[in-house]
Amino acid sequence: MAKHNPLDPVQINCLKQNVEDLGCTVNSEACHELEKKIRPTADKKKIVVVGGGPAGMEAARICSIRGHQVILYEASEKLGGKLKFASKRIQKFDEDNLVKWYEEELLTLGVELRLSEVATLEKIVNEKPDHIFLAQGSRPKPYFFKGMESEKITNPIDVISDKTIVGPKCLVIGGTIAGCESALHLAMHRHKLTIVTINKDILTEDMAAAKRKLFMDLLTQYKVTVLTEASLVEVTESGVIIKVKGNQEEIPAHHVIIDLGEEPVEGLYFELIKAGLAVQKIGDNRVIGGIQQAISDGNLAACHI
Repeated sequence: MAKHNPLDPVQINCLKQNVEDLGCTVNSEACHELEKKIRPTADKKKIVVVGGGPAGMEAARICSIRGHQVILYEASEKLGGKLKFASKRIQKFDEDNLVKWYEEELLTLGVELRLSEVATLEKIVNEKPDHIFLAQGSRPKPYFFKGMESEKITNPIDVISDKTIVGPKCLVIGGTIAGCESALHLAMHRHKLTIVTINKDILTEDMAAAKRKLFMDLLTQYKVTVLTEASLVEVTESGVIIKVKGNQEEIPAHHVIIDLGEEPVEGLYFELIKAGLAVQKIGDNRVIGGIQQAISDGNLAACHI
């Protein structure tokens, strides 16, 4: 019989880290079945979820499966949050399918959907909920620079959703995923794009190495120019003035897409707290992250209520 050789502490730690990194973007239980179990509740509650993005939809789904009564408010006419726009980016059909799946699941589970309805303090108080999940997502960080009132300025969401019809030459200020995706989207439709970032590289968020390489290859393929260690000085009538490693230069542009990151929407949180209601932030409302983090956050919160 072969002799059993136990793993040393270094090998055990390596295996532990690799297993913890495994998982599925949309199925929070995958690879974590022993620690994440959806159990029926013995204490049924009335739950109000504010926001129909990935975190809010997942929290509503899990709460309903466990036996809670759930009401979900979504200010727009359709569920999905930013997933509604993500599905339009560079042929990302999976996001669109995910939203459709959630819609079907929530209807099947009997979640009361209040679409095209803004959740107010008065409405929520009248529901007399036992617990509230705030999943109102995030908004662009404020920015201040010369020429900030220019009609040339827009943002990634407005570009992807065709709210802003941009000209043939565009600049993206900032190099996060949203801005780079809008740049690639436009470049694939024959616009000339330049991405300007103050960092030493773009796409510095936590993302899989293979996905980042694919993205960088596509940006190269569609001839997107990337200027690093550069900052915006001014938006002018003809374009923008940027500072690159201490030197200023002007770049012609029809539109400037501002992508300086997101911050959580405070929304109703302090009003609800002041009213003495039990409220909990989830998803981007709690901390900015990707789809996987938002769904996991909503799942975990709902499993412990």
